[in-house]
Amino acid sequence: MIIERGQIKNPILIGFLNQEDNAKVYDLYCQEPSNEKRELLNRRFVEFYYKIKLITYFSKVIGFEAKRYDKKDREYKERNQLVLDKKDEDNEDSIMNLFESKADVYFLNNTKLEDYIEDPIVYKIVSKLTKRQKQILYLSYINNMKDIEIAKLLRVSQQAITKTKNQALKKVRREIKNG
Repeated sequence: MIIERGQIKNPILIGFLNQEDNAKVYDLYCQEPSNEKRELLNRRFVEFYYKIKLITYFSKVIGFEAKRYDKKDREYKERNQLVLDKKDEDNEDSIMNLFESKADVYFLNNTKLEDYIEDPIVYKIVSKLTKRQKQILYLSYINNMKDIEIAKLLRVSQQAITKTKNQALKKVRREIKNG
């Protein structure tokens, strides 16, 4: 039975016929059906199908192995923590997180959101924000940090970061709208 290519709905057959060589053999078979052409078409399809099955198998194996590796790596890191990475009894943070690095202090004191703003109107509006609001907007939009990361860096709750950021954005929007 010969089916026109436009009527084929099976994704495997569509993929098979999307290959130029296979499409030519199929078209030749459709024009002049013969046992030799049918055998050639069947042989090519079987090869194509086994390649698809092989690729699917390898894809699943790689996925399973990646999950297994992650699990083993996590188990290893839990068993063999560095001293500074261990949890403090009084605090849920690690001991390392309790230290402020000089880079963090410098970074937090010298962030200038205004340096990244070219529009004079927006510059004027942003300069009216509090230092904390500017800092949070800088970390969020210039450094692409998530609220939880900013919260850890500034040692406040994630909700406080989200609230401050939303207030700052609302203020900027209101000022731009009023004009």
